[in-house]
Amino acid sequence: MNLEIKSNDSAQLVTFVVNKMYLGLEVSKVQEVIRCQDMTNVPLSSQYVTGLINLRGQIMPAINLRKILGMPDHDKPPMNVVAGSESGPLCILVDEVGDVIHVHSNNYERTPETLSSSVKGISNGVIKLSKQLVLMIDPEKITSVLLN
Repeated sequence: MNLEIKSNDSAQLVTFVVNKMYLGLEVSKVQEVIRCQDMTNVPLSSQYVTGLINLRGQIMPAINLRKILGMPDHDKPPMNVVAGSESGPLCILVDEVGDVIHVHSNNYERTPETLSSSVKGISNGVIKLSKQLVLMIDPEKITSVLLN
């Protein structure tokens, strides 16, 4: 299990939405959540990088999850979820940010094989809630998508 909670334990997730898809990220991997920031365009960068942001002197790429997941662009300004990864912080652009929720390890399942390769490429599992599923995303996997 890639979710960093032990059996019979629980964890907190920051939830967010991208094109009606409910996603989550472990609180321990989230540095902060901020409103849309000014971005500097980066010519010849990955198609998934919308630009670079300067967050209090820390420069990081702004990653468009809609593009990674093959979804159309959104006309509203995105929210920014700043997450830590081994190669440094990255800003994940999402449509809206939800709540912080508590989940139990018994609700965790591996990412279903029937999902598209773009979804499986950034996910490390699914959390079953009473009325919906939360697709867990992994900043390390998002970083590896950028490098391919």
